[in-house]
Amino acid sequence: MDSNCWRTTLWRLLAATFVVLCSGGGSRAFSAEPRRTFQVKPAQANEHLTCYVSSGDHHNLHYAAPVDSPQSVAEYFELVRKVYGAQRIYWRGMQANLMHSHSVTRPENFYIGDYAEMEHDIWHADGLTDKSVVEEAHRQGLEIWGFGLGMDLGWFPVDDAAKGYGPSFWQWKLLAAHPEWAPIDRYGIRRKSGPICYAYPEARKALVKLFAALTREAGYDGVIVHTYLENFQTRILKDEYDEFGFNAPIAAEYKRRYGIDILHEEFDRGKLSRLRGEYFTQFLRELRDTLKQQGVKIGMMMGPLYPDYPSPWSHNHHMIVSGLVYFDRRTWIKEGLVDSFLVWCSGNPFPLARALVEDTRGTAIKVELFSSGGQPDELISEGVQRVFMGSYDTVECGYFQALPESALGSDDSIARLTVFDQAVQKQTTIPNDRLILAMRDRSVYVRRRAVIAVGKLKIKAPEVLDAVRTALLDPEMGVRSYAAEVLLKLGDRESVRAVYSMLDQHHRMTVDLAVTSALAKTPKDRDEYFLEGLRHRNPDVRKTVVRAARTPPRPTVLPALLTMADDSSAHVRWQLAEVLGTYVREPEARRALERLLVDPHATVRGMAALKLSRSLGSNSLFITPEAARVLDTLSGLFCRYNDSYRGVDREWGWRCIAEALLLLNPRGRDRLRQCLVQRDDATMAENAWYALAIRNTSVTWNPVEWDEAEASYAMHPRLWQEAPAFSPKPEPPVLAYIVQDFEGDLFSAANVEKGKGRVGGYADDCGYWFTLGEQEENSRVVALQGARGGKRAMQLPRRERGYLTAYRSTGISQGKIYVSFSLRLKSRDSAVYIRLAQGSSQKTSVVFRVTNGTLKVNGQKGAIIDTGYTVPMDEWLRFRLLVDLPKHTWSLAVGNNRTEVATDMQLGPESLSFNRLTFHSLGKDGTVSYLDDLLVAVQNPLVPEGQTIDWTVVEQTIENQRHGQRAKGGAAAVPVASTPAVVSPKRSE
Repeated sequence: MDSNCWRTTLWRLLAATFVVLCSGGGSRAFSAEPRRTFQVKPAQANEHLTCYVSSGDHHNLHYAAPVDSPQSVAEYFELVRKVYGAQRIYWRGMQANLMHSHSVTRPENFYIGDYAEMEHDIWHADGLTDKSVVEEAHRQGLEIWGFGLGMDLGWFPVDDAAKGYGPSFWQWKLLAAHPEWAPIDRYGIRRKSGPICYAYPEARKALVKLFAALTREAGYDGVIVHTYLENFQTRILKDEYDEFGFNAPIAAEYKRRYGIDILHEEFDRGKLSRLRGEYFTQFLRELRDTLKQQGVKIGMMMGPLYPDYPSPWSHNHHMIVSGLVYFDRRTWIKEGLVDSFLVWCSGNPFPLARALVEDTRGTAIKVELFSSGGQPDELISEGVQRVFMGSYDTVECGYFQALPESALGSDDSIARLTVFDQAVQKQTTIPNDRLILAMRDRSVYVRRRAVIAVGKLKIKAPEVLDAVRTALLDPEMGVRSYAAEVLLKLGDRESVRAVYSMLDQHHRMTVDLAVTSALAKTPKDRDEYFLEGLRHRNPDVRKTVVRAARTPPRPTVLPALLTMADDSSAHVRWQLAEVLGTYVREPEARRALERLLVDPHATVRGMAALKLSRSLGSNSLFITPEAARVLDTLSGLFCRYNDSYRGVDREWGWRCIAEALLLLNPRGRDRLRQCLVQRDDATMAENAWYALAIRNTSVTWNPVEWDEAEASYAMHPRLWQEAPAFSPKPEPPVLAYIVQDFEGDLFSAANVEKGKGRVGGYADDCGYWFTLGEQEENSRVVALQGARGGKRAMQLPRRERGYLTAYRSTGISQGKIYVSFSLRLKSRDSAVYIRLAQGSSQKTSVVFRVTNGTLKVNGQKGAIIDTGYTVPMDEWLRFRLLVDLPKHTWSLAVGNNRTEVATDMQLGPESLSFNRLTFHSLGKDGTVSYLDDLLVAVQNPLVPEGQTIDWTVVEQTIENQRHGQRAKGGAAAVPVASTPAVVSPKRSE
């Protein structure tokens, strides 16, 4: 039995003995079954266990076990050592140290900036250092390795700027000073954020020196070389291709070996990947030689699915984010360059662990795998070591076996913690006075769990809540965050004020986020809490309250929120722009965003641009007057970033503006194309190319094929011999809003089933349709001779509940609306009710219906007017509706001869906006009607008013243009030129 197994068994026996002793030696028997669900399996017999502590995640997530002070770190190490049998710590604080002590930071990133401020306080103001953490681990008999560096050394400013948070927050100082060290693309245009190109001896030397300094300062026993990259810059989702890695030393060496110029000729990607890997292996040699002098071991992170390359990030197990640098592990083993291999959690770790056991057999190299839930016995017997995730919330819940209430008197803080967790699980009842006493316990984790118990058990006794209010002043952030959460859940207005006072004095991002979450869950009858917080003198408090108003939306708070657009703090205004994305259906919210679109601060402008464009966006040419204004504003903002601009945001401020142009409308793409092809301003052209060619939207990858990536570079202005001609098409006087002939595959049974009775798109002129399906009672497309020569139509069976609806997210509120469609009623028993409205509103709806073969319209105050028009049965009849919004009237004509059946019907005095057309099939059971050739068109706000529009010509023109179009509209792709071909090898084994 190894020492780890002995310690684990001893603690379990002690826990069992403690149960018996505290129960007076009664019949309460020790049970091997855990008292609750635990996310981590403790060390098994002969199993070596390591706890991975991603300190930044622990600091950022208030529900993760706290490790943000010397005391909380000491208690945490004791927990994982005694309860789980951990023998080693992997401490990612090493990477945090890189970020905060050896990097340039960009405070214009308002989201990560809050996190960085908190981290700075933790590491500089609260007495926590890597050295103190290492000393504590050693005091408790634990090994501790630094975790980080490797291939995530920070990012260039623009590469994370499309989220709306501001520029990429940090980058290693030397990499920022030497951008030429970063991997570069084939054309010398883009550089990869994160790693260095290991072909530069001076870059390797600098990185080795950084490793040595961080390990020496802290006193780590070893380091794990971190190989994945938390960035969405990578575009190619295949392990045969890499967009980067064409730096001059690599190109020169490849040509020396193989006689091929990889920048201009066909080349073998496998050979290129292996060449890059040789330079990485040389880095490991240099790192080993340096760290060996300090007695520091080296561990290597390996991805389980693609072990020949750096590990993917957990967001996508098939995206090799760090690049195709070949990992020659057999050479590493042969030369003894590493002391361990850690199989990461980006896939099933067991197959690779088995392979590594065989590869390393007969050597001193250890094999580790990341698996919180355990590993097969066969791997334990082979000496495979296991690593578990230390941020699971159940890690701080104490012992696995239940203890009696009398354990609260124990000197063992974990025993006391266990009893309070039993109270949280409603397995033990604890008197209020013991809860109050526990909130003053010397243990951070006991105090924290006692506060959690108050919230979980919903204890509202005044004396208990008074104790929780006192806990707001606890020196530990992990206690304060839960105290705030509990008071917002259970307390009164005075409790809320106490929380705001705590934020005023002890602002930290983790506590702020805990308050945000709890405040957002308060009932809407307590909106006065928000109003009071929005008036607070401290901008950190105001920002937290603004953030809490995001979800669910609070209409009564909106007026007060809108006043924040004039707040003195740019951080508050930025948070407001982000939150107003929840309220964009309200015109006043969009007007506030338009104001923020010209805010003095670039980060505020970027967030406002994204939220506005997403709310007003269209994939077709349809555009509202409001969107047209925003289009012009965005275009002007983008053009500011030119050769002469010297603002601090010159490298990144344009990124969100460009993304907003692309999201807003196909015209936004055209505006960027115009900037691309002009030859007077190189910066503007370069930025436009980047926006058009390199999508980097929000928090996801935008994968492309290799040929597509290569083609995008061919459009870069530096590579043109002559600028391509481009001019936007003239604006038509009328725009299609919804056009649908039901002939395409949009309404196929498979699409309807996949969309659960919903198909189409909010932003597309095919319309977004719902209440569809293959069930007998639902609408569906059927084979039928269409109204205008088509072969299919939409069937509308009779239903008492439900209806067929087509709508778009952006409503029509100005000008004239033209609606035409064809109906076919099978018999006089068929009936159809038609409504043009805004969402579910009925106040200003246009309503008409066909019942018993006659056409009726709704007049004012719900009056139903019989038009006297007899509808023919079992043949197509065209309906044409014209809504004049300036006059608040509508008219209806039917038939090929356009017989007017209703003229200048009043809409009412309310503000008007229409985005929804509904067909409700009524009549007798078994009856059916059909719909075909729907067109909704509007006046183009970009065309000067005063033109006379012949709607008959418009209808024919649009339908001719759209004939045969099946679903979604949108702008044509940017034309591309030919590019050099490459040879793609098979994946290396």
